[in-house]
Amino acid sequence: MKGDCTDPLCDFLRKNGYQYNGHLHPYGPWAICACCFGRRAKKHGDDIEHRPDKKTVISMLSDMKEQYWMPLQRRTVALHEENIELRARLAILEGRLGLAVVQKVTLSARLRELKENHPEASVRQAADQFGVTPNTVKKAWKRMRTPNRTLLKTSSSLEELDKTQGTVNQNQTQGR
Repeated sequence: MKGDCTDPLCDFLRKNGYQYNGHLHPYGPWAICACCFGRRAKKHGDDIEHRPDKKTVISMLSDMKEQYWMPLQRRTVALHEENIELRARLAILEGRLGLAVVQKVTLSARLRELKENHPEASVRQAADQFGVTPNTVKKAWKRMRTPNRTLLKTSSSLEELDKTQGTVNQNQTQGR
């Protein structure tokens, strides 16, 4: 249904200064625009459920803040201070007993350390020792870097290897 809004208190007319001419909603004896329909629907909803005014909302929020937020904030501050005290006590006790902080080492790091310390260890032995599958051990060992490994074999890197190790074939360096 198209036409002019027939609502005597048309919101569109009040906001824009001209009459709405478009799709209309039937509402009682009137054919009203979307703006007026929304206003009437809101008013109908307000009649069903009371909406508090701004002062009431602000007072309710401040009451809730005093009732819930402030005690929680005080408790958080108290726990933070207690945590600081406990950490200080722990440091004193560790100093007296001579304890060192134990750092957690990942399984992958432990597997790599095993390979560095015992290069003859097999994948199955490492898997049995740590209680993991052989694939896990293979992946950890695959990520290990070998020391002094050159990424590209160029003539300069081959000459450096020749100087340091004496194992590079002279034909490889002369052929390039």
